Amino acid sequence: MVNELSVDWRYGAAYFEQTLIDYDVAINWGNWQYIAGVGADPRGGRHFNIDKQTQLYDELGHYRRQWLREHNTERSL
Repeated sequence: MVNELSVDWRYGAAYFEQTLIDYDVAINWGNWQYIAGVGADPRGGRHFNIDKQTQLYDELGHYRRQWLREHNTERSL
């Protein structure tokens, strides 16, 4: 949201605060600040590498098939 959509990080943090069942204030807000380049370590330019994370944690595509519409349509063919 922060990098790809240029959404203020606080909107993402607030949304996760309301949505996550395992919500932790320090982890949530700290991670959003880290990615946005604000807070205790204000270096900018951090980017969540979706392709790298996909290769590491969803190599077989289970998560994508569960949650992404374009992958669900592929499964039903």
